[in-house]
Amino acid sequence: MTQPQDCPRYDRCSANVCPLDAAWRKRSHVRGDEVCFMLTESVKADAAANFAHSGWGWLLEAVRPVASSKSLPEDILRTLERAKTTGSRIVNQRRSAERLRRLREEVT
Repeated sequence: MTQPQDCPRYDRCSANVCPLDAAWRKRSHVRGDEVCFMLTESVKADAAANFAHSGWGWLLEAVRPVASSKSLPEDILRTLERAKTTGSRIVNQRRSAERLRRLREEVT
């Protein structure tokens, strides 16, 4: 069973509702609280490819059932609806890393 500590963003995440937490339904969420990065990324159009390219395919499979749950707090559901219409931060981070790598290669 996947646990919150298995998430690659665990050390810097402060979302109360973690989709990897078996007891996520018992957690509180107040409007304005952080929403899990992986939840927001899991609803993007190219989520499967983005997660797979990052080596997180296993994580998407664990997060998607929670992302599609109507039991999530209303504020999280609204955040996920908005996230569907925006670009992927996973892709943006990967592109930034690639640009940095190319710049470092040019310097050496």
